[in-house]
Amino acid sequence: MQAPVNSGMDNVLSSKLCRIMEAAYNLFAPYTLGTSLDVCKVCCVTDKNEQLLLTTPLRETSRDMLNNGYFCSAHGHARQENWEMKHFLPRVLELVSEFEIP
Repeated sequence: MQAPVNSGMDNVLSSKLCRIMEAAYNLFAPYTLGTSLDVCKVCCVTDKNEQLLLTTPLRETSRDMLNNGYFCSAHGHARQENWEMKHFLPRVLELVSEFEIP
């Protein structure tokens, strides 16, 4: 089966998606991280993975970094955890748009 010919619609969608991603990064920019994350340090997240998330620029954060340093532990919906999720949300949306689901 032959793939459909790109009619330019993909370019329009890609351009709109880029603008939406930029708007999300701007909207959630005030949600910065502190010196630690609200994650389980007993068995879920290592100090190394936490520090990697805290020191890596958000736009460079990989799906695996988010999974290993945050999503494997963040399930309590505490106030700090909700704040942190807002920090990561633009990157999560960007990864999802690239079919890299965290």
